[in-house]
Formats: sequence, structure tokens, C-alpha cells
Amino acid sequence: MTEYQGYEIREATREDLAAVIAMLADDALGATRETLGEPPADCYITAFEALDADPRNEFFNLDTGGAVNGCLQLTDIPGLSRRGMERGQIESLRVLRALQGKGFGRKLFE
Repeated sequence: MTEYQGYEIREATREDLAAVIAMLADDALGATRETLGEPPADCYITAFEALDADPRNEFFNLDTGGAVNGCLQLTDIPGLSRRGMERGQIESLRVLRALQGKGFGRKLFE
């Protein structure tokens, strides 16, 4: 875990799903493809469980006092190129609008 200006970067839990989905839906593209609801739709629960069970996938949240303020999915991908070098794919990097422009997305990325 990393402390950053009163915020903590931690592994996401299933209980974080509704907040994460809300962030994913909070842009022009996400608004048309995500489904908000409490509890989250089964498709999100199934996807999170698959991510959580896969050692090559990690999902992190930016948290303060139990509130999810940002998120990031990181997937390790094996490859043959560059003598079998693994690489990382970053997905779902989001920060609440109120916190955008303050360096939190960069900290999640780092």
C-alpha cells in the first residue's frame, strides 16, 4: 500500500464494484456502455471474480477512508518479443472528476 496526500492505493475488493462502475460510466463512452446499479449487475461480479482469481491481473483503487476515488487494472502479458519479455497492459484508469488534475491518476499509473 502507498500513502499519497492522505490517499491510499490498495487492491480492489468486490465491495468496491459499485464505485468503480460509477467511475467507468462517468465519461462519454462509459455512459453508453456501463450499467449502474446497486448491487452491481452479475456481469461485473463475474468479471471481477475472474480478474481477482487471475495472478496476471491486478485491480487497484485510490482510497480515502474507505471511499473509492480512482481505479486502475494492470494485466501482465507474456510475450516472445524482446527475448520473452513480459509487458503490462493498463485498463480502466479513472479518477473522480473532483480529483482530476491533481496527480492521482499519475500516481496510480506509477
